Amino acid sequence: MLLKTYYPSPGFPPISISGDKCTLKCRHCSSVYLKNMIPSETPEKLTKVCRKLDENNAVGILLSGGYNKDGKLLNLERMLPAVKKIKKETKLIINIH
Repeated sequence: MLLKTYYPSPGFPPISISGDKCTLKCRHCSSVYLKNMIPSETPEKLTKVCRKLDENNAVGILLSGGYNKDGKLLNLERMLPAVKKIKKETKLIINIH
């Protein structure tokens, strides 16, 4: 079995689908990590950012963001059609965290 690892970098940037918003405010993060991610809170913005990354030969993206009080990733359901489109139209590897 082969295990590939990817680290956040210009070629594999982290993208937040919630901007800097997170309801949980966990002690280990308190939304600080979200401030260093590329904000993409709408399907249109996510698609635009990913197309640009693909044009610039990025390997992939880490798709993340803040969570609601139930521990569910904010905006994920709304973003899934855009994620499918990005997967179909680009060469980017998409990791969702």
